[in-house]
Amino acid sequence: MHDHPRDRKSSQTASPAESKLAEVITYSRLCAEAAKRTASLLTASPASELLDEVREETERIKGRTIQLADSLENREQIRELSYEAFEEGTATLNNFLRPGFSPIEGLDYLAMGQAEAIGHWVMLQHLDSSPEYSEVAEWALPKLRQHLRKVAGAAAGFERRKGQRPNLK
Repeated sequence: MHDHPRDRKSSQTASPAESKLAEVITYSRLCAEAAKRTASLLTASPASELLDEVREETERIKGRTIQLADSLENREQIRELSYEAFEEGTATLNNFLRPGFSPIEGLDYLAMGQAEAIGHWVMLQHLDSSPEYSEVAEWALPKLRQHLRKVAGAAAGFERRKGQRPNLK
């Protein structure tokens, strides 16, 4: 028998806000993984430094979100939901970032993940107005919006360069 959260069914059902919190944790984990994989394709460059920064900040957001989840009565259910969503999300991540993926594909996935995380945080703010949720959302949202702008800008830079003729001088 495995001692895994999926093996223990909680007698309580997660609220919509708790379900959304589980999804926020999942997107943080997936975005950190996408940033790590994409950075591994790049040598020391502004893009790799950006990805390292995004990954580190995403890990901090994930940590603070997990602290919030752990402070809630229904924390086991939130963990279970997050684990299930992460399994599904990892399959999508692996399908999107298949072996041999390009940095632009990694940046594209990361931008989509950041946009999803922003959307979930905004929904979470409207689902539950408790100070704990609002405080973490108000702290995380500006950081996520900044990540999205920077990652989208880096992706656009790759796209612009792709259409240019190489300078062979």
